[in-house]
Amino acid sequence: MLASFYALQLFFLTLLSYEDYRTKHVSLGMLLLFVALTMGGLIFLNHPFDYPLVLGVLGFLIFLKMLVFLGARTSLIGNGDLILLLPLLLSIERSELSLFLILAGLGGVIMNALSASKEAPFVPALSISYGTVLLLRHL
Repeated sequence: MLASFYALQLFFLTLLSYEDYRTKHVSLGMLLLFVALTMGGLIFLNHPFDYPLVLGVLGFLIFLKMLVFLGARTSLIGNGDLILLLPLLLSIERSELSLFLILAGLGGVIMNALSASKEAPFVPALSISYGTVLLLRHL
């Protein structure tokens, strides 16, 4: 049951990553379907949620996004990326957070270098980071 849940999660993340890489946007319907699938699956599997961790990271990113937007009139991170972070952060454990954030940051830098435009897709970096954390958790 657990393996099929993670496989389904990674399948949806692959679809979202491809869409973000191709169009630099993700569809809200697919994103909300992923959030609902992940939240429902985590509740069904009795996964413990670390609410202070999730609220702390998301709150910091939203605060940083507002500061950068007010100062430079540009967006630091997309709204879809913030929505996607909610189920991903709920799925990982506290001990995996630093690895997840480091890999996501490195992936974002690499995607920015590979991207020809100013807007680099961040969903592929989040997906690869999450997949790596899951792989290392189950080794």
